[in-house]
Amino acid sequence: MVSTRSLLGLTVILFPIVVGSAFTSIGALNFLEITQPRPVAKLPAYGFLPFGSFDFTPTRLQISLHLLSLKDGFADGLIDLEYRLIGPTWGEQIFGFQIPHKIEIDERGYKMWGLYPDGSYTVIQISHEVIETRNDTSIIYFNFTAPPEIWDHRFMVEFRWKDIIDKIDFFSYEVECPFQISQDNNVVEEQLPGVSMMHHEGLTITYSIAMPPGSSIQSAIPPPEKEEIYWLSLQNETRQYRFITFSQNVHFGRLSQLPELNCFRVTLELTEEKDRYEKLLFNSGLFLGLGVSLILSGVYETIKYEKDRKKE
Repeated sequence: MVSTRSLLGLTVILFPIVVGSAFTSIGALNFLEITQPRPVAKLPAYGFLPFGSFDFTPTRLQISLHLLSLKDGFADGLIDLEYRLIGPTWGEQIFGFQIPHKIEIDERGYKMWGLYPDGSYTVIQISHEVIETRNDTSIIYFNFTAPPEIWDHRFMVEFRWKDIIDKIDFFSYEVECPFQISQDNNVVEEQLPGVSMMHHEGLTITYSIAMPPGSSIQSAIPPPEKEEIYWLSLQNETRQYRFITFSQNVHFGRLSQLPELNCFRVTLELTEEKDRYEKLLFNSGLFLGLGVSLILSGVYETIKYEKDRKKE
């Protein structure tokens, strides 16, 4: 029969090894969760670029992302652009945008106005088409017929912008909005030959994003210009929106040369995920430390037990 002393000896050996192995497993799982590899962010091949079937010069361009779903990788946004015709137009025309990644819009998501010099305006009826092209780029364009006496137009387009957000580590997300500054390197002319690209030697672009709840800016290029708070009703819900606004001059229509794209880039971090990261990091160190110590203690007791047994 096994003596009481032997049972106590086995208990002293097995308990730290079993418990230590469990602690080590917990610590290792926590460590693996915070160190799992992330996919490398894919750089866009082409940037944002307005175009039309006529020559025009932009007078104002604003892009606003009013809803960022960081975990799902998409943003709901709004493009607001005003331009002036360089020459007269007759008949049906097209106007549109080359946009990196994939977009979705619905029939209620776009409007066009003709602007008169006295400040009045007229609504212009339009229809739209979306083309998904190679290299993860989309083209959206609108068909319309505008009164020939109107030389100033305004487009407003609401859309869902997919794959614009990349998760770069456990709690950080990168939102990048590139603009096409090279006039030759684009996919529009392959799909719609003969259209005119937007040219401007220094258009000031306003780019704003609504900060998701519980998020903060980790870094931004260029630095934010201002912060504004609005109460807005979107998707049948009224709530407070904290907008961070950026502004930068962008030169459209350069000859093909480096660089090809001019980008706005914002890196955001979620406080909830950062707190979880720090907790997992602490727990992994704690459990790994305790687990390894207990296993070593069990190994030591095993050696000691074997020596004592041989002496008997």
